[in-house]
Amino acid sequence: MKNPRLLFSALLLAMTVAATPANPFSPQDQKQSEGDQAGQLAEDQVLDEARTVGKPRSRAEFSAWQEIRETVDARKQARLAERFLKKFPDSGLTAWAHLAIANAAFSRNDIDRFIRHAEEALLELPDTPELLAPLANIYSESKRIDRATDYGTRALQLLDQMEKPMGQPTVDWIAMKQGWAADAHYALGRSILEVWTKSPNKPVKDLEEAVEHLKQTLKMNPGHGYAAFRLGFAASRTHDYDTALLAYARAAVVEGPAAESAKGHVRRLHDGLRNVPNSRWASTDAGNIIRDERERLAAEMDAKEQEYSRLAAEYDSAAPEVAAPPSLQ
Repeated sequence: MKNPRLLFSALLLAMTVAATPANPFSPQDQKQSEGDQAGQLAEDQVLDEARTVGKPRSRAEFSAWQEIRETVDARKQARLAERFLKKFPDSGLTAWAHLAIANAAFSRNDIDRFIRHAEEALLELPDTPELLAPLANIYSESKRIDRATDYGTRALQLLDQMEKPMGQPTVDWIAMKQGWAADAHYALGRSILEVWTKSPNKPVKDLEEAVEHLKQTLKMNPGHGYAAFRLGFAASRTHDYDTALLAYARAAVVEGPAAESAKGHVRRLHDGLRNVPNSRWASTDAGNIIRDERERLAAEMDAKEQEYSRLAAEYDSAAPEVAAPPSLQ
């Protein structure tokens, strides 16, 4: 499977440059330009109109944005976007410039920078699930529960209606769409767990929703180690020890900071479960459980690749790509 972080970066870059029209000037502007003796408006001439989101106000501004559009390297695109913001702070395209910078920051794991520019982009592009989902994930881990819950909920709603960007390989788009949904479900499950741990009464039934969100995360991204670890915790608190054992085993075989701790939980749960009468775990040991889970994870990852290919074929067959990128005039 492709590296999900790099795939996110590549797709977000393509969505960034595809989100603005090739020629954002109105037909009237085009006609005026065509009839002009000089053939073009002066580069520094500002169009006689107020700032409009998604539309440049001069030819120079449009040319600068075109340079960003035509750049395929995320870091170079971010540098051009920073220059664009300084030169054209009142442009109608500033949100897309922030989106380009956020994309580059995400690709190199610069979380603070990603948050700052993603939030700036969302001020004028509030319905952008490819920003809302990772932000929800980040906020849930930093215990900003209200924002994580809001963004995660909005991301899931928007992903249901999301259309494939023109020119993107369908299989990559489907993989990333499921990845964003997994992030959103994780953020919601993680947030519920955080509220539950701080509740003085801690009603067990409140964890059922968290368990479902975490299971959805692992269904969409079987290699989500944090979701597996949190599911192990939540399931053990609801006394579903079989689910907890296998969830911790999954977290143990996914590389990450939770792996070693998860192995300890597997051993402790197994010690308790193997002594239960007629236990399914009596004839095995913790090491075998983890080895079996590693094989199960590999099988699920292969199955996801096949699922993406199948869904992509169904999508392309049912909805051939005919729509142009949305006009932002």
